[in-house]
Amino acid sequence: MNVSLEDSVVLITSLDPNKKDVIGTGFVIYREEQTTYLVTCAHVVEDVGGEDKVQIYEKPAKVFATSDVKDFDLAVLTIDYPKSPVLKLENSGKEGTKIKTAGYYLYSSERKRSLEEIEGILGRQKFRVNQDTGDRATVWEVHINDQEQLQKGYSGSPVVALENGCVIGVVTNMDRGGQTGEIISIEALANVCTSVEVIDAHSANRLIKISFLPVFHDAIVNFLIKKLNHSLANLDSDPTERYWIYIALGKIGGNQAKSVVTEGLSDENLFANSGAEKAFNRLIKYKI
Repeated sequence: MNVSLEDSVVLITSLDPNKKDVIGTGFVIYREEQTTYLVTCAHVVEDVGGEDKVQIYEKPAKVFATSDVKDFDLAVLTIDYPKSPVLKLENSGKEGTKIKTAGYYLYSSERKRSLEEIEGILGRQKFRVNQDTGDRATVWEVHINDQEQLQKGYSGSPVVALENGCVIGVVTNMDRGGQTGEIISIEALANVCTSVEVIDAHSANRLIKISFLPVFHDAIVNFLIKKLNHSLANLDSDPTERYWIYIALGKIGGNQAKSVVTEGLSDENLFANSGAEKAFNRLIKYKI
């Protein structure tokens, strides 16, 4: 059965009755049993009233990870709604790539909630930079085909490369009445999901879950190794963070992650003798 792009696109609205005409778009990237993971823009979360006001299909959604609107402007949401199919992600795209997107908007003076698929082409490439970490992500201008346009409400819409059917970016802004806009590459999601200061039970759980998307696996492993090296350079600090890093790397898997875990467990007597048991007990407690 063929699945259309619109089947994976969802309408994001507000639980606040005073914001019934504030809408955005999101799309499904992963499913774990009854939990569905979706992407939208961080400014959509702000516009509907904040993290406790987001709803999808008239059900409250949770914010799994988010970035500052001023840098990557992306958010990952979760909701207990398994219906919509998952879209495949890929770090690709270049100037001249033909694309399509689908988003929600309010039509006519009656403010009817409408969904439409449009096409265009990627234009000039530039970068957005996280002012705190210095991490950067590719951004493209997008030029929409004649007789079509981006609408207010398309923020958070998936951008699909026509050549392979994979999501390569997310609509974040529109200009010139919707004839042009900006798209941030899907690679930025890895930065959003690794925007944590300390690895604890909660953040380790988050990284483990999102790493199951192949497009993010290596970026998350590299992030955890970087955090581990920093912790090892400060051995007088609380070793608890290292316990969670080892657990996350062990569960994420892959040759690089396994190598680091094996080396770490043999080198750190503190972890090998007592930390492993302590970490395992926490693992059970927090159900990672």
